Amino acid sequence: MDDLEDAQADFEGEMQEANDDLNEDLTANGVIADTEALEDRIQSEMEAFEQNMATIRRSSKALRSRRATRVQSLTATVNTDAGFEEIHDAEADAADFGDDMTAE
Repeated sequence: MDDLEDAQADFEGEMQEANDDLNEDLTANGVIADTEALEDRIQSEMEAFEQNMATIRRSSKALRSRRATRVQSLTATVNTDAGFEEIHDAEADAADFGDDMTAE
């Protein structure tokens, strides 16, 4: 059993040494610095993206609000035009009725 524990300890020591060597190599080759710079760049771009999305949301909300106001305005205009049209049609019908009455 001691042999198994010794083998496990040796293995863990070799793994730690290999990990340390890898870290040293990555640091010496600039990989760690490049990774950290990339992480900073991604974070910066994500913050800019979030700001742009907030601006887009505000603009979209303002456009929807303006659209709703314009739709209400157009609806009122259409209803007013339809009302005038109905009055005009009623006047024309009354005139036709009056013409029919005088013709008889």
